[in-house]
Amino acid sequence: MPARGFPLDIDALILFELARSMGSGPELLRRARGRMQTRGYKLNYGSWYPALKRLEARRLLTGV
Repeated sequence: MPARGFPLDIDALILFELARSMGSGPELLRRARGRMQTRGYKLNYGSWYPALKRLEARRLLTGV
């Protein structure tokens, strides 16, 4: 749950991380966690990987 009730758009966060630098799912999650935990957000595999699959289904990214 985000701090102060602000919503977190995981899809946008994934695309932001990919725009900064390519990486695998776990690597992207690790980088995003480091950045977001200081802001009071908690990211987990249960929300991260469905978002990756959703973006892949929309053809916004590809798994290799």
